[in-house]
Amino acid sequence: MSDKIKEIFSKVTGTPKEAINKDFKRNSNGWDSFNHLILIMELSEATEISVSAKKSAEIENYGDLESVFKGK
Repeated sequence: MSDKIKEIFSKVTGTPKEAINKDFKRNSNGWDSFNHLILIMELSEATEISVSAKKSAEIENYGDLESVFKGK
């Protein structure tokens, strides 16, 4: 699943996969508020995991994003 999350993240933000790590911060390098919404929608569809607006707002870095969409 991590590869799928990284693939979608890379596609949406334009970030090369090799540059993505758990500390990659929101609001940097193409991960703006608009792309955040797109990420949540695409990852929700791909993983069939629904995320509340509150939970979405709590995601601050790639590690958080990965944890949510791995089902943890």
